[in-house]
Amino acid sequence: MKMPGPDLTEHLAELQQRLSALTQAMSQADKSQFVQSLLAGLAERFELVRREDFEAQHRQLQRALEQLAQLEARLARLESSQTHD
Repeated sequence: MKMPGPDLTEHLAELQQRLSALTQAMSQADKSQFVQSLLAGLAERFELVRREDFEAQHRQLQRALEQLAQLEARLARLESSQTHD
């Protein structure tokens, strides 16, 4: 696994320090809500999807690819039969 570059590592360390300082004065409930909001914002920003949604899209793509392969084979048979006529 590739490690982040020094710039990213420095930024992450700085972010960790800032978050630590920010959350020290918060109650446990506030910390939990803050983390949930932070993660939701990151998920939206990076366009993350739930695993279930990804798997559903993957199954749909697989079906489409199978149908495409069947149609290509059918077209090849039809073209072949026309050239032999």
